Amino acid sequence: MHFGLTFMAIAAAGKSHTRWSEEDRARRQRMDRHQRLSWAEPDQLEPEERAILDEIDEQLKSETPRTSQRRCPECQRPLVLIEVASLQIESCPHCRGIWFDPGELTELAGLSGELPEPDKTTRPARHRCPDCQEQMTEYALFHPLNLLVDRCSQGHGVYLEDRELERVFEIR
Repeated sequence: MHFGLTFMAIAAAGKSHTRWSEEDRARRQRMDRHQRLSWAEPDQLEPEERAILDEIDEQLKSETPRTSQRRCPECQRPLVLIEVASLQIESCPHCRGIWFDPGELTELAGLSGELPEPDKTTRPARHRCPDCQEQMTEYALFHPLNLLVDRCSQGHGVYLEDRELERVFEIR
């Protein structure tokens, strides 16, 4: 009996360590990616764009955020509602990704057409749509600069990971 309990404890500890290691590896990969997507210098963005990014950041730091019914495609935590530039968008306070309903990204970024355009290069994304739970499609946006954004194939919206909205402002 004693050996059985010891074996179970060792097995449980191994599973816990494996999960922790995988989460830590994923976190390090995200941080490496974020460092490659360096922040733009304040003078590279228009004052309105910098104000939008600052407003999003300020609302994410709120003590009492309004929680959305949707969950983050990246970390599965509840998204919070943010009001910026007369739009209500949803963002994750943990991984800082942003969910845009159809037309919201186009309006916020001041672009002429829906993003991403259908003729861009695609591949399956690693995230699932928070509405339909279907695997999203990853689009190369602004070719040849290849900012990759995730879009629901059912048309529910577009997901931008941390700092990708800033990249949209930089390269559009």
